Amino acid sequence: MKKETPIIKLESVTDIHRIAGLSGPVHPMITIIDAIDLLDMCKSNLKYVLSFYKIILVTKMNGKFKYGQGHYDFNEGSLIFASPNQVVGKVEADTNSEGISIFIHPDFLQGFPLAGKIKQ
Repeated sequence: MKKETPIIKLESVTDIHRIAGLSGPVHPMITIIDAIDLLDMCKSNLKYVLSFYKIILVTKMNGKFKYGQGHYDFNEGSLIFASPNQVVGKVEADTNSEGISIFIHPDFLQGFPLAGKIKQ
């Protein structure tokens, strides 16, 4: 019988900093993290459920990104988006990868027209 991969729920921007081994964020609802700082976390066999939006700008990636049941090649660069409650899987990349990740808590957008449009 195949052992299930544990799923870790990340509730806050502070949680992503903690699990990546970084000091706390400057703002509690939005942060920008260099891709290399997240690489060890992303290479683990763990799966994460994020309670916030994630935007990744990949400028260079030597490897593959697991999304859903498939692996995708982002060697030429890409933008990747995830919304709250999506499961994020393993990344197979080397340390020559470059990019940034932006994490935004949904409460940060409250009161702005974007909050309503994003649900559409």
